Amino acid sequence: MPLFPKDLIEDPSKHLDFMTSTNFEGQFFERKEILNNRNSFDRVSKHIMRTASGFANSNREGGLIILGIDDEGNIIGVKSIAEQGLNSIFQIFRKLKNLTFTNQNFNYTNINEEEDFIILVYIDHTTDAICETLEDFPRSWKRVGVQNMALSFQELEALKRNKGIINFESQTCIEFQDNDLHSEIYKQFEKDFLDRRDSQFEYSKLEILRNIGAITSQNNILYFTKSGYLYFSYNPRSIIASSFVRLLKYDCNLEDWRANNNQPIFDRDFDGPIINIIRDVRKFILDAAYFRTLYKRDANGGFVNELEYPSVVVDEAIVNAIIHRDYAINVPIECIAFKDAFIVKSPGNIPQTAPKSFTLDEISLESIPRNPKIVEWTRYMKDERGMTFIRSLSEGTRTMRMKMEEFDLPPPKYKNESFTKVILYNNFADREKRYSLKPELEQNQFANLFQLSVPEDFKTDDRHQTKRSLLLALRDVLEGNEWSIDGLYYSRLYAYRDDDNIGIESDFERVFKLYNIHEFQIKEYDQNYYLSFDYRVRIKNQVDLQELIKYFENNYFLGKNVKVRLGDSLEIAKLKTYNQGSSVVNFADVNDVDEISTTSIIPELNYRDINKVLKKKNIRVDLDKLLKSHSMLFHKNAAKIRADKILLTAKILQDRIFPIRIDKTEVRLNSNPKLFLKPSSASFSGKITPLTVYHDLSEPYVVFHTGQISQNILNGITRFGSYEKDANDIEIIPLSITKYKLEMKELIVRLIVGKYKYRGSERTFGTRFKYEKIFTVDDIKDMYNLVLDLIQKNPDWKGDKDISRIFLVYLPEEVYPKTDYQSPYYSIKKLLLGIGIPSQMVSRKTILSMDWKDLNLALNIVAKCKTIPWVLPDELPDVDFFIGLSYTSKKFETIKRYMGYANVFNQYGRWQLYQGNPETFDYEDRHKFFGDLVRETLDKIQLSETPSIVFHYSSKFSRKDIEIMWSAAKSIRPNGKYTFIWINTTHNIRLFDTSAQTDGSLSRGSFVITSPYQFYLSTTGYNIYSKAMGTPLPLEVNVYSLTLDHPPNLKIIAKQILYLTKLNWASSKSLSRLPVTIKYAKDIAKLSSIFIHKGQNLEIHKVLQETPWFI
Repeated sequence: MPLFPKDLIEDPSKHLDFMTSTNFEGQFFERKEILNNRNSFDRVSKHIMRTASGFANSNREGGLIILGIDDEGNIIGVKSIAEQGLNSIFQIFRKLKNLTFTNQNFNYTNINEEEDFIILVYIDHTTDAICETLEDFPRSWKRVGVQNMALSFQELEALKRNKGIINFESQTCIEFQDNDLHSEIYKQFEKDFLDRRDSQFEYSKLEILRNIGAITSQNNILYFTKSGYLYFSYNPRSIIASSFVRLLKYDCNLEDWRANNNQPIFDRDFDGPIINIIRDVRKFILDAAYFRTLYKRDANGGFVNELEYPSVVVDEAIVNAIIHRDYAINVPIECIAFKDAFIVKSPGNIPQTAPKSFTLDEISLESIPRNPKIVEWTRYMKDERGMTFIRSLSEGTRTMRMKMEEFDLPPPKYKNESFTKVILYNNFADREKRYSLKPELEQNQFANLFQLSVPEDFKTDDRHQTKRSLLLALRDVLEGNEWSIDGLYYSRLYAYRDDDNIGIESDFERVFKLYNIHEFQIKEYDQNYYLSFDYRVRIKNQVDLQELIKYFENNYFLGKNVKVRLGDSLEIAKLKTYNQGSSVVNFADVNDVDEISTTSIIPELNYRDINKVLKKKNIRVDLDKLLKSHSMLFHKNAAKIRADKILLTAKILQDRIFPIRIDKTEVRLNSNPKLFLKPSSASFSGKITPLTVYHDLSEPYVVFHTGQISQNILNGITRFGSYEKDANDIEIIPLSITKYKLEMKELIVRLIVGKYKYRGSERTFGTRFKYEKIFTVDDIKDMYNLVLDLIQKNPDWKGDKDISRIFLVYLPEEVYPKTDYQSPYYSIKKLLLGIGIPSQMVSRKTILSMDWKDLNLALNIVAKCKTIPWVLPDELPDVDFFIGLSYTSKKFETIKRYMGYANVFNQYGRWQLYQGNPETFDYEDRHKFFGDLVRETLDKIQLSETPSIVFHYSSKFSRKDIEIMWSAAKSIRPNGKYTFIWINTTHNIRLFDTSAQTDGSLSRGSFVITSPYQFYLSTTGYNIYSKAMGTPLPLEVNVYSLTLDHPPNLKIIAKQILYLTKLNWASSKSLSRLPVTIKYAKDIAKLSSIFIHKGQNLEIHKVLQETPWFI
């Protein structure tokens, strides 16, 4: 137990050995010999003045000066010193203000057997003042070990703040503006604050902020205090420049860094309100590859993860730094990871009395907060687990020491100067050797990838050219082996055999045929080439152009792909001109233009065209059901069946098609699929092994009413109710054909009262649906005029900020199918969007069978009217906002028209706003419009100085597009981090797991890394929440960043995307294939494409831009 000055002065005789020892002098003790001359008096006086000031200013336990013992510990005594000399020495204490001291003599017998004495002077700690000289420009000192150091201006100011002489927290900052207040942080604080106090009274926002000291008033003007601005504003860094945490990582040991001045491999700022900094840093460190992870075999089977350091120790070190740092010092907190150590460096020394360097097994720190208001406010706040953010310092440091011991690591080390450093050391290299695992194959987990033996001399630096050469060679060989080539588009080859025809005994076969079409691609991973192939059911047209002309408008087929009958073969071409007798086509391979008989031309038809032909020929077929049935979408073991068919095809290709020859090069196919690798011991430590599968991600939870959480959305929404459940009314304006009025009434009643698990709108959403009457027309063509009349009679409906009404439109599909762009519904929807009223279409299927569909319809209605059904429980790591980007294009003759739009989601995945170009633009102008779209979108968001923005898109952008958008983002926040993620949904890769316990698909949440910038994520694979029908198609995720000097963290990105699949407010299903960023973009694309097709703009009223009107 350490000895303090008061302990010694109470009974000096007990501590005589210590007083004369060589290690006596230090932070709390000083001794001096006095000689009987003026020079000695002056020298000792000056030293005592500095020592007394240092003790008084620095030590809460005070300090002790002994006069009469020399530097070597010899007792000299002071009896021989003239009284005048001693008086002159003690006069020095009068030259210091704010000094309290006591002195006493300690008698002893010297070596001459004479009575002598020494003087012990106890210096008390100056708690609320500075001990300094009585001069016009006072001087003051601090005690650091055995030294007395003059205080600089910055150190003096920091000392005043520590002693409460200057209260940094209460100083005024800037004038209070409500839009500077972080509404989500304040709402959480208000709730936790009032709950904790069990308040029975209503308080306004300003009353609470003033009472807690977050705002103050001067001359009747409200100001943020500095602590209030740090805690409750959106962007504290804009005023308090150093209020951020800088996270760095070096690929070297600590000592090597000191010697060689290495450059960081990671450098990221985290800013914003204090609580958000804690959340963001905490999430990033726990979820990212910032620290390395060991995969260890578990004694009970399987694997367990172990980080470099106990997560609670890292968390305590960082949270303590953020809460207790000196915010007046204009330097940020730095957290620095090395291979063998982790340092947290925060401005300001430790408020407690502590040596310059110590470990937690030597000293236990008691809580003395530098920022008491910030500490108090943080105690009110709770994290996503319902726990407070901070412990008492003594409890936290004790936990740090114990957890480091459990990991067999040394206790945390502290360095205490003008900065506080916490240093954690690890033994990761030793543990990695101890637990190292050899790469193993997952015997039952594989992709539809089959390796090609491509000689090295055939490979070129142009990988795209190599892949295209292989694909062209495969096409030629297939064609020579009685395969029909259906096309070669965008690096994909489509082909089929006669055996792939799916026979259907009906009139349908006279017009169309159903085929399993094989889709081939060449993939390249880690310099190895693979053939990937899959099959999908397609309808092939058998009707020639001469007959089809009478079903479609003039020039409908111009520029479209066609097949041309030339003898027994079909050649691919593009239609240039046509009439009843002859047509001009451009053949794809040879670029020749020929005139061909119109009866020899078979146009390619899309889904809408096929439906139109069937209707004209009076052939009744449910195309949806037909395609789904033969695609095995209704089959529970479809993935296993598909895997078997793919493996069989691979064997056929190996035996009958391969080897293929390109000039003198022979390429062979291995018919065994590529098995995935298991992760090695150091997962996500910077090394990427292509085609490694990870099962790290667990199924996300979402939050419902009163904070109740569930992974099952249907159970959660019906049991707990929506996240936001404020009592409100939504007026439904029902529109229907007269003969369906009764059905419409039954539907509305069902929405109001519910059935089965759905308990009605009021109990589920806190929303009362009401309606005055059902508005009907006899002729569906009159419905648009009916809406116009309603709007004219009710002008107050326009631009209603509360969005308290919605049009519910029922147009039977037998009159106008969804695919008919001339349906009055789209004209009505466009009208309402322009004046700020949402609308919802009702399908015939919902009317005929309301069970369970009633809940989804109600979800659509309340979400469009600003109710939030559910959210994620905590923030997603390494992101402030997601922006889902998309565009729609339509070619009109020779001009391609575009329309671009964006959806914004916060770090909780909560939808924020819509931004779009209301007018179409030409292809040549797309760069300008995409840049403007990004600028206008970011302008609407409250951003920190260094935001992390993640852009998602499924319609691929060019590199030039990305560069333009990146520059646009940098013009708004130059120091932001911008990541562009292309989520490709149209590839042909399938992920299989043929283990007995699965349905044949790789489990949801698993992901396969193929390169440092690409992975495949299973979002609808095997899971306990829904039985997969058909074979799930994973998401291909490609990451682009123009600023990263190291590969991105794919695990974080995979987690972000998986969690965003839980936020589709249009459905009560527990999961969605697509993240909501892409799902909503596709919903908008589908709608906007209709208006582009009709040659119209899409105007969205400003009140609807803040609600998901497109669900």
